[in-house]
Amino acid sequence: MNLLSLYLRIVRRWWWLILLPAVVVGLMGWLTYTPPGVSYTAGMRFTAGKSPQSKGQFFDPNLTAWQDSEYLTAGLSDWSKTGDFAERISAELASKGVELPPAAIVGSISSDYTRSQLVLYVNGGSAETVGQVANAAVMVMETQSAAVFPQYSEPPTVIALDTPQVNPVAVGVRSQLELLVRLGLGLAIGIALAFLAHYFDPFVRQPQDLLDLGLPVSGKIPKKG
Repeated sequence: MNLLSLYLRIVRRWWWLILLPAVVVGLMGWLTYTPPGVSYTAGMRFTAGKSPQSKGQFFDPNLTAWQDSEYLTAGLSDWSKTGDFAERISAELASKGVELPPAAIVGSISSDYTRSQLVLYVNGGSAETVGQVANAAVMVMETQSAAVFPQYSEPPTVIALDTPQVNPVAVGVRSQLELLVRLGLGLAIGIALAFLAHYFDPFVRQPQDLLDLGLPVSGKIPKKG
């Protein structure tokens, strides 16, 4: 008997065992399924720098100003992830009558920077809240950044290059395919169980089972009816 015929026999004999895990997984997934929640994001770019100092004998003040800008944006990126930044945003919102604790803000902010440009992201499940936090973050960045750069005698200048725009975040492919992946895993488990059941099955179910054991078949008793 070739392998394809053997596999077909196993599938015909144990089809219910193959489908059972997939049915259970599908039923549990259907009963517990909740549509992915809508989330929102706002992104703003910032630049930061200081005015060039008077020309020195051994350095170019314009080059030093650009280097300062890179260091400043890196520092601002680090600051945006701290509790201090979240507390300042919370205080800014409170001044406008919006109560939002720092703990709810710090996890919604992420940032990145490239050379002399900082990109700040605000994420959340409410478009209104994301917009409020984004606008407060711009205000804090532009007016309070001097507090985290005590090494400068004059505060650096931070400028927002974008007005915060709140946009919905598209649902990820993973969320869309999660149930299908679970069903595929259930089928894989069912196939494995079917092969195990066939391997440990102690019963002789058809003449081929005896022939596989090297035993001759002298006759066959037909089914009743």
